[in-house]
Amino acid sequence: MVALPAFSKRILAISSLVRAGAEEFSERRLSALSYGERQRVYLAMLLAQDTQNVLLDEPTNYLDVSAKFHTMELLTSLKNEGKCVVTVLHDIPLALAYADRIAVMKNGKVEAFGTPESIYESKCSEHLLGVKINRFESDGKPVYVTNYRSTSNVGKTDEELAEGLLELVDCGAT
Repeated sequence: MVALPAFSKRILAISSLVRAGAEEFSERRLSALSYGERQRVYLAMLLAQDTQNVLLDEPTNYLDVSAKFHTMELLTSLKNEGKCVVTVLHDIPLALAYADRIAVMKNGKVEAFGTPESIYESKCSEHLLGVKINRFESDGKPVYVTNYRSTSNVGKTDEELAEGLLELVDCGAT
């Protein structure tokens, strides 16, 4: 990476703050910011590094709803600029709405991998994560919503338990 002159570094820092939606925090101490505000500043710091590969762990934690979507739109724009963006998310609907590929993990092991459509269609989230995903259309785009699905085996018959095991095998889980 070529060393930038001080003026160029300042421009990069300011544009990164603006792009991350964190410009209003530039004169405040990090310790004085809320967790959501800090998250946006951390994103600005990442942008200022201007790296080809971007790896984020829960970048939408602590963010309000609009800031979550802003962050995901920003990550999409980085991908569209040719950067490699890998993000860990526990927010399944957000991952389905924005990712090109999804790896569903349980206990540190990849249990399913594919496009958001294939992950949704496989219904693996019900068996692996204990949630049911519903898909709706809004403004021509899919919107995903999760519902809790009890994974308790209490009160189930042997047939229901066996059916659940068959579904797990069909889902690709081992």
